[in-house]
Amino acid sequence: MQTTFYGTNFSNQNFHRKTINFGQIKSYSVRENKEKEKDKKESIIKQIGVPLSLIANLGLGINSCNQQQQINNLQTNINESKQLINNNAQFAKNLESSSLNQIARTISEIGPSTVGIANLEINESGASSYSEGSGIIVKEKTTGDLLVITNQHVIETSSAKDKKKNKSDLIIYFYNEKNAAVDETACAEVVVADKDYDLAVLRISSDKKIPDFVKPLTKFRNPAEKDFKRGEFTIAMGSPNFVKNTATMGIISNKNILLDEIPKINFIQTDAAINPGNSGGPLVDQNGYLIGINNRILKDAQGMNLAISIESIAKFLKENNIQLEGIMPIQRSALNQSTRIAN
Repeated sequence: MQTTFYGTNFSNQNFHRKTINFGQIKSYSVRENKEKEKDKKESIIKQIGVPLSLIANLGLGINSCNQQQQINNLQTNINESKQLINNNAQFAKNLESSSLNQIARTISEIGPSTVGIANLEINESGASSYSEGSGIIVKEKTTGDLLVITNQHVIETSSAKDKKKNKSDLIIYFYNEKNAAVDETACAEVVVADKDYDLAVLRISSDKKIPDFVKPLTKFRNPAEKDFKRGEFTIAMGSPNFVKNTATMGIISNKNILLDEIPKINFIQTDAAINPGNSGGPLVDQNGYLIGINNRILKDAQGMNLAISIESIAKFLKENNIQLEGIMPIQRSALNQSTRIAN
C-alpha cells in the first residue's frame, strides 16, 4: 500500500510528491526494538553476571569450607587419639616407676648379692652346733675377689676360751633369685673380724666356681650424705629363722643412734622386720643402695630394729685397709650428732 503526500518546497514554491512504504517503517521499528531489547538483556546479563559468578564461587567456597572443617575435625580426633595413647603409655611408665614397683625391682636386684652363712662347729668329742646368719657379697677393688661382709657375732665360735679345740666351718649359701632357693654353697675363710664394730669380712674359697647368677653389691650410700632422712623406705634382706632369702620393708625411724655398750657403732633404726638370722644381711634404700647391715633387735620393744650404718661400715673398712668397688670414701664423722640409747 502506498500513500501520496503533497508538500511545499519553500525554496521554489513547487510541490513535490513523495512515496513512503509504511510496511518498511513498521518493519524497521520492530527490528530496531528487538535489537534494543537484546542489547538491554545482554547489558542486564553483563551487569548481573559478576554477582552470579560470585554467588557460584561462594557456593563452591562453602563446600570447600565444609570439607576443610571435616578434615580439621578428623585431624583433631587423630591428635586426641595420639594424646590418649601417650597418656596411657605415660601412665604405664609412671606405674612401672612407682615406689612399690621400684621396691620390687630392688628386691630382685639385691637378691643375688645376699647370702646365707652357716657356722658349723664340731668339737673334739664330735658334738656339733649350728648357727646361721646372713651376709652381703661385695667385690674387692684391688684384687677383684668376691668378699662377704657380715656381723662378727655370726661367725664367732661358742667356745671363745679354747678355740683351738673347735673346728669352725663357714658355709656360704647362694640363692637363685628365680626360685628364691639355695642353689649352691661354698666355704669361706675369715679375712678380718672386729668385735668392737661387730663386723667381719670373709673371703670365698677359690676351690669352687661361683655361680653365674651371683652379683656383688656395688651401690653404697655416701657415708657423709646429709639427705639421709627419716621416713625413707628401707628393705631388710637375709635368712631369718632358717627361712631362705626373705625381704621385709619399713622406713628409717631414726638415725645416728649409739648404744653405750658398743660406742664405735653408729646405728640406723628401722621398723623393717629383723629376726634372728637376719644379722649380717643388707639394709638398703628403695633404689638398692646399701645404708646399713642388719644387726639387732632392741629388747622389750616392738619394731625397734637396728642396723650398723654405712658410716660405721666405711670406717671399719678403712681401718682394715679394705677397698670395695663402688663404696664412697668416708669424709667426716657424725658421731657427735648421734642419739645415745642405753641397752
